[in-house]
Amino acid sequence: MSHEAASPPFRLLSLAPELQLHILSWLEYDAPSILSVRLVNRQISTISEGFFAKTFLWSLTVNPFTDDLYRLHRVADHEHFRHHVGALEIQPFRHPDDPLPKRLRKKVIPGWAKVANGFEVDHTSPTAQDFLHCLSRLPNCVSFSIRDIDEWGRVVEDDEIPRLAPPTDCLALLIRAAAAPAQPVRIRSLRVIMSGIPEDGCVRPQHLPIELVRSGAFRQNLATNLRTLHLSPFFRHPLSSWEDGSHSEDSYFKAFMLIVSAAENLESLVLGGFHERTGRLVRELANMSTFPSRLRHFVLTGGVYHDPEDKRVSTSDLIKVLKRAGAGGVYATARWPDTRLCNPLRQKGARCPPTG
Repeated sequence: MSHEAASPPFRLLSLAPELQLHILSWLEYDAPSILSVRLVNRQISTISEGFFAKTFLWSLTVNPFTDDLYRLHRVADHEHFRHHVGALEIQPFRHPDDPLPKRLRKKVIPGWAKVANGFEVDHTSPTAQDFLHCLSRLPNCVSFSIRDIDEWGRVVEDDEIPRLAPPTDCLALLIRAAAAPAQPVRIRSLRVIMSGIPEDGCVRPQHLPIELVRSGAFRQNLATNLRTLHLSPFFRHPLSSWEDGSHSEDSYFKAFMLIVSAAENLESLVLGGFHERTGRLVRELANMSTFPSRLRHFVLTGGVYHDPEDKRVSTSDLIKVLKRAGAGGVYATARWPDTRLCNPLRQKGARCPPTG
């Protein structure tokens, strides 16, 4: 009885592969059943691989500095599964207390790099090299997001920051992966959201490969592939160290502006977290020599002020950007006290934001 109960019904294994796939197609909408069916036998498991990968592997969330890297490595080295990954959300603050087990460190990442005061993450470290290897093995992964939240979606507390790998290092690694001479990562959608973290201990401009951002390979990659760009790299606590030159703020602005200028086919641009640094981004967008001609959605979050002494986004700069935007709607999600924005928005066929 146990033998018959364990056998697939209706002589499933004797049918043509096309019929087997058709019979099991209901699995696509039933995640628990996918896991159960894969336990029947090896042949059924093989047949259901496509449904399993489509359900569980299309979008992955990883912290590459924990044992998430080992799991990502398993997917990237699987000849079938690696083709199903389409989106990767990188969260370096996710499960920070789950480092790679000792038994796996030398096997997967020889010379696991961790220093006493936090992570030492640069492109030469074994950790970074293994992560770059994984990225190169995911040919259909074209959507990337870098977030500064933990596994519960919460902003990490300030006192936890110094011992964690900063999101800016993840951005630097992604840039290197996209500029690689062999098997470069194609970036169709890029979201960099770091609005919650403080600057102290989290920003290391010396690790941002500005030379690669300027390189022909990286710019050609963006020109061909990038369609959506969401930038919110603005920090909670402005520090005097930015002003005295100990941190190179310009390196990040240059990198972001180079990314925008290289994205010839950019269709959606989102800027969030308005304050003086966002104002500078909008000002440079208004005056940049090459503006994305196919830009269809320009999304803004925050407040815009017309006071010339205010360091936040100015109305005049924003009007210039709206006039330069390509065909299509411009969508603004904010509350402006300046009614001069209404006409430019109406001319673009956009929803006029509330005033007052």
